[in-house]
Amino acid sequence: MRTYPAVSGAGLPEAWNLIAQYAAQTQASDYWQQRRAQQQFQWLEEAVRQAPEAQFYGRAGV
Repeated sequence: MRTYPAVSGAGLPEAWNLIAQYAAQTQASDYWQQRRAQQQFQWLEEAVRQAPEAQFYGRAGV
C-alpha cells in the first residue's frame, strides 16, 4: 500500500517553513501592508457598489 504525504504528514514542517518565510519577507518589504490596503479599498468599493444595487433589485417589480 502506498502512503501519501498528506496522510503521513511528510513534508509538512518544510511547507510550513516556506509559508513562514514568505510571510516574513512580504511583511519586511511592505508588500504585505500595501496589498492589505489594496484589499481594504476593494472591499469598501464593492460594499459601496452593492448597497444601491441591492436596494434597486430588492424593489417589487424590478
